[in-house]
Amino acid sequence: MRTSATLLLLVAALLGLSCAPPTSEPQSGSESHFLETCDEPCATGLSCVCGVCTVACDSDTSCSTVATAASCVASPDRAAASTCEAASGGFCDVPCAASSDCSALGPSFFCLGGFCRVDPQYRPGEPIAGFGGLCEQPGLSCSAASNPPNLVGNYSGQGTVVLSSNAIWAVGDSDTVSVQITQQGNDLLAGTIDVQSLSLTVDDAAVRGDAGAFSLYATGSTDVSGCTAETRVLISGTLDASVSPATVTGALALRFTGNFADQGCSAEQLTSYPTTGANFRHTETRSP
Repeated sequence: MRTSATLLLLVAALLGLSCAPPTSEPQSGSESHFLETCDEPCATGLSCVCGVCTVACDSDTSCSTVATAASCVASPDRAAASTCEAASGGFCDVPCAASSDCSALGPSFFCLGGFCRVDPQYRPGEPIAGFGGLCEQPGLSCSAASNPPNLVGNYSGQGTVVLSSNAIWAVGDSDTVSVQITQQGNDLLAGTIDVQSLSLTVDDAAVRGDAGAFSLYATGSTDVSGCTAETRVLISGTLDASVSPATVTGALALRFTGNFADQGCSAEQLTSYPTTGANFRHTETRSP
């Protein structure tokens, strides 16, 4: 009996060891709360520096245990992506040139001002990463279905501003909306979106939908009064191809992501994401 009991205890101990999570790999941001904002107390081992939970450092080596992509960066070097007014020294951060550079930290991260940060528009379970906040806007719908209508063509019409948080658009304004879809395939499309004086070029934008209803998820670069800005646009609507010319009706939400360049960028543009942008109701007709 004692032998059997001893064997059972040994088996249980071995099973417990085999189920223990590995500790040799650094945790990603989504698991360790690294680089998340300090809205709540930071996790054990992290401190709130420049608005994010991180670790003070003096070399890249000291950051490798926090995240494999992290490096030691002097606080003033990332002022565009954080609140570093009184900070000094360095802390562990993840530099980026595009949001894809932040994927190792988790789906909630994107590239902001050259460094990976939690995207305020991210929502768990969103159909396309970074568009969950736009999906919550009144009048917008976010489809995940993979049967969208063929949208290739040139569209022109009007958009009426129903919500605005910047000086570019005012609620009640009616602006020209022009959309040119040049390619579509494998749930992706390319083209240009023009709203008044703002022109957005998109490539490999995601499109989802079923029958005539669609949701278009686009991120691209545009120029606004001398400020080069990354812009995120969600367009949802219905294509009615039974009439001639075919028509599209729906809603559009546009937000500047906070990635800006050039001297024409204002302080409001740099600090107000995710509220800087506008929502529109829109109707367009497709050219033959």
